[in-house]
Amino acid sequence: RLATTATATTTQAAALARTFGMRAHAVVIAEPSTFARDNLHLMVLRASPMLEAKYRARTNDAARCTCVAIGALLGATSVLDEDGVCGIAYVTFRGDVKHVVAAINNYWPEHGAAGYHGVGRRSSEEAAPEVAQAEAERVARENRAAVDAWNSGQVSWLVATCAFGMGIDAKREVRAVVHGGRFPPTPKDYAQEIGRGGRKGSATWCVLYLS
Repeated sequence: RLATTATATTTQAAALARTFGMRAHAVVIAEPSTFARDNLHLMVLRASPMLEAKYRARTNDAARCTCVAIGALLGATSVLDEDGVCGIAYVTFRGDVKHVVAAINNYWPEHGAAGYHGVGRRSSEEAAPEVAQAEAERVARENRAAVDAWNSGQVSWLVATCAFGMGIDAKREVRAVVHGGRFPPTPKDYAQEIGRGGRKGSATWCVLYLS
């Protein structure tokens, strides 16, 4: 048996080996620097109340900050006007997804957005099993529809929480990854999320805006 990982620490790798009864050398860890690929161009924006004011109407904090990041991106490059490309806008909370989707569709209808998120932990724990199952199925259907719209080119942006990533097959090249409002829980999470861009080697913009 062989386990491979690009993100686990040596401590986590050792625990993995013990859990599955593997020898330590059977867990292969990629070089720590491999996430910092040459084709990922990082842009960090300074907080700007003036820029945020431009997108203040009908948006919450996450949507406003994401719009600032996307506005800066589109002002710097026309990458999303190319055929077969798309972007991901990450948010921290599932409740922010609908607000960011609505804001993108309002300000950039030519690009459009769809949303992807997991099932709320609290609601799933408190609900009766059959209700929780129905909710999980509903969210799964909505997520599949969102990914299909994104993959087919109906929308350019997928607004997602960290629930998006593993097991998702992006049919188009992700050329933009945006984080607006809040930094991911850890630098490793950020590295994983921007790492979903430029998988085919194309230049990719990774924009971070923290209010």
